[in-house]
Amino acid sequence: MAAGTGHHYSCLTPHSLVDGKDVLPSVVLERRVLAVHELGDWKMRQTEILRCDRITKYGLPDELMEWVVRIGAQVVAPPAHSTMFIIMSRVEQEAMGGLVRAELLATNEHIIVMSVSFPMCRSSSRFYLVYDASDASICMAPDLQSAYPNRKVIPAVTIRPLPVRRDVRHYSIVLLGRAIPDGKGGPRQDCVCLWPPPDSSPSSSTCAPKWGIKPAIFPKEVAKRGFTANELFVLNGMAMWADLQHGILVCRLGDLLESDRHNVQLIFVDLPPGCCNDGVGTRPIFESSPVEEYRSIACVSGTIKFVSIEGYLRKTNVDLQDRKVTMWSLTPESWVWSKECDLRVGDIWEQAYSSLPLEHKSSDGTATPMPWVLEFDWQQQEHDKWRKCRQRHSFC
Repeated sequence: MAAGTGHHYSCLTPHSLVDGKDVLPSVVLERRVLAVHELGDWKMRQTEILRCDRITKYGLPDELMEWVVRIGAQVVAPPAHSTMFIIMSRVEQEAMGGLVRAELLATNEHIIVMSVSFPMCRSSSRFYLVYDASDASICMAPDLQSAYPNRKVIPAVTIRPLPVRRDVRHYSIVLLGRAIPDGKGGPRQDCVCLWPPPDSSPSSSTCAPKWGIKPAIFPKEVAKRGFTANELFVLNGMAMWADLQHGILVCRLGDLLESDRHNVQLIFVDLPPGCCNDGVGTRPIFESSPVEEYRSIACVSGTIKFVSIEGYLRKTNVDLQDRKVTMWSLTPESWVWSKECDLRVGDIWEQAYSSLPLEHKSSDGTATPMPWVLEFDWQQQEHDKWRKCRQRHSFC
């Protein structure tokens, strides 16, 4: 759990990330994906090339269809952070007018989804690059906004897609969206967007599969609370989108993926008592920290874990060292939050790094929290073991 500044990270359990080598059971990937030169770049000396047996591309400009996509990774054991790379030759860079820009969007069940843009394309043109580690394949296709430039369908809740398995060989990436009716009148229709749709697959045809659009029914909390998903994941056959200030949107994978299922129903689950941003005592926006700096959520062994540090969402006079770090758990069977533990920030700090300052005191005596990180090991479920880092934050 963290209170600081820095990059975001995503958890991945790879199946065969690097060809011919044993890999770790799980790694923590930095969201930033670096573009590097094939030769002459110091990063290349530390980078492993990811195995790729098949590449398919849809909807890319003609000059990019011949591009040989190569992905690399610096894979290290958690809690250290692994990094993904897109590798280009100088000839490719010159042909494209510069290095590509890329960001890791989501991971799930050995699938990595990145957003990629090219200097030669207009700024609004972005593409998904999907790497499936289970069969060492790469697929590229236009994102939802590029596929619908007239904005008849737009993303809702988040622009990050959720990759889900349809079977052992096929997947779809899922976005919650809104369809805008033709003309000026009429309400927007909630919808679920899937690529490729359940009745097709990227390898089944040389033609680009279109996005599948299915009508959906979003809970009233989405519009009423301004729901924005910070995290997305799959648990026990359910897709979930989590807003760290409000709650969790939940939908059965069967409802998403069945081609004949219409009006996909999503349900809403509130955060634990007292954790929702109801506007009561909430800090004004100009005093607020990004919610990812004081809250986190993840799936651990079939259970949803939620961690929050008090004193950031709402104003408090409690000293930082006396504030509580609280962890809650939620099982899909009951949908009832259970408090697991309350830990005092000062006790955690004293146990881990007593020699490091928790706060900075200025000459006038004002105490300002230092931008450190408390990093919790979800998989080991060790409540009392924390690690500190400066100017970064990550959750794994």
